[in-house]
Amino acid sequence: VFLLVTLVVHRPATAEEGRVETIQVHSPSLVGNRLEDTPNRDVLVYLPPEYDQDSERRFPVVYLLHGYSADETLWSGGGYVSDLNLAKVAGKSRGNALILVAPDCKNGYGGSWYTNSPVTGNWEDFITKDLIGHIDTKYRTIPNRDSRGIAGHSMGGHGAIKIAMRHAELYSVVYAMSAAWVDFDKTVNQEFSEQLALATKLKQRDVFPEIPWRGRAFIALAAAVAPNLNSSPFFVDLPVDGHGQRIDHIWKRWRKHDLVHQVATYRGNLRKYKAISLDCGSEEPNLLPQNVALSEALGRAGIRHTFEKFEGNHADRVADQLESKVLPLFSRLLEEDE
Repeated sequence: VFLLVTLVVHRPATAEEGRVETIQVHSPSLVGNRLEDTPNRDVLVYLPPEYDQDSERRFPVVYLLHGYSADETLWSGGGYVSDLNLAKVAGKSRGNALILVAPDCKNGYGGSWYTNSPVTGNWEDFITKDLIGHIDTKYRTIPNRDSRGIAGHSMGGHGAIKIAMRHAELYSVVYAMSAAWVDFDKTVNQEFSEQLALATKLKQRDVFPEIPWRGRAFIALAAAVAPNLNSSPFFVDLPVDGHGQRIDHIWKRWRKHDLVHQVATYRGNLRKYKAISLDCGSEEPNLLPQNVALSEALGRAGIRHTFEKFEGNHADRVADQLESKVLPLFSRLLEEDE
């Protein structure tokens, strides 16, 4: 059952920009999660000016996934990208008109990693079942894979690739912007292992907001890839002990979610995509080698894709990339209404 409630209209319709509204989607997939996060999620929806100009026309859809610690307002100037205005960016981006959909996937641990978990809820199912079902019911979409794409930034880039790998029946184009932690071997290095070791010593969940952000992000990732309802206080299994030494049997559970190593598993699905694009900034010392490793894994598997290293850091080029690279790709390749 989908809850169809429009809450806020952020911007009036203009011939140049279109409009953005925020709706709320009830997600059965998130009901009963251990963190007690609401299953009623805010979702930002951009409608192009053509949507109001032609009441019979249907449109391709792109789903935009935000990064860790952000929410759907990332795409409208909130969070870590203050210069991003989705309506203006979409208005400037030339090409076929698109509906853009940006859900709030921030949970009690700061981010869902777009993964099903008995601790945080079934976030993959929220994106691929509940959200698509709601959008295709409420809006004039073209409800097939050839007219549907998925993209994201940082944790959202991770989520876009993960979901694309597993759901080629739903999407035909994917773009990952500065995808975070796609190669766990490079993620859990010596520096990060020390932060993980500190997290293993925490005894109460109420200290979570006081933990440095990377420690919080690791706990959030652990809740996605190695949940353990019997392990208090966070209900997760971390891959190192209190001295930073790797715990092999837990590490194996983490590695099952490592995207670089999953490329071979999902080779058949990935070959079905019209386009797979990755980018990463030159000033992202941890993420750049990980995205290079992902590109190399795709190459070894014979998966056609593009990878761009741009001049910039993790947040300073999001709006530019969205306008000049991301949206034009989807506009060009997603099929329009006949």
